[in-house]
Amino acid sequence: MEYASVPRFAWPKLPEPERDFGRHLSDQFIMLASYWRDFERAVHLYDHCARLKHESKAVDPHNVRMADRALLVDWMLIAARDAAFTVYHFRSVIRSIRDQLSRTPSVLKLTDTKALEKAWLRVDQEFPTCKAVRDALGHRADMHFSPERSAEHAHATGRTIQGSLDEGSRSIVMTRNREYVSLALTQDTLRRMDSIAHDVFAAFPKSWSRQLPRENHRRLHSHASFS
Repeated sequence: MEYASVPRFAWPKLPEPERDFGRHLSDQFIMLASYWRDFERAVHLYDHCARLKHESKAVDPHNVRMADRALLVDWMLIAARDAAFTVYHFRSVIRSIRDQLSRTPSVLKLTDTKALEKAWLRVDQEFPTCKAVRDALGHRADMHFSPERSAEHAHATGRTIQGSLDEGSRSIVMTRNREYVSLALTQDTLRRMDSIAHDVFAAFPKSWSRQLPRENHRRLHSHASFS
């Protein structure tokens, strides 16, 4: 899979009132790429633990210690939890880019805002449960502070899940507001994140040096792949 390309520009060359926000925008581009990479690492960790679990059973199916298998499953769950938070952070960075862009007019006028808005809408279309999963994970103790609160967040069937791993779908599953919410730690999720990141970055110009205000005229870096 190709890495998305991060738009780069020399924010110190922006008009002085815009520089703080320009630096913030530049940092957000890098953060978006880093969250994509974090999710990829979580997939690799999950895959590694799942492979060890499978291999240990295949080599000695009768003598594999249950404690060892349980530890591997715990590590898989840790990867799934981290991935769920990462998708939420990925979403938040895109929202920040969209919402803060107006504070850098020099960049705003060069941006395809319709394409950026479309990319933002894709996040909730592709990952409609990511905020609910993040809230459930981030507030597990609060959600179960009392029997009454636990009942509020139990599924309509009465079942409560505080963070369980469904190995079949490679998903972390929880109950929140009387519903099941889940997020999958899969290559498909990673591909969708990659596609959305590409759409965000494509909304910005590839040749900043020719289009930023005259005072910024110098050769700037265009899109550069991160690795």
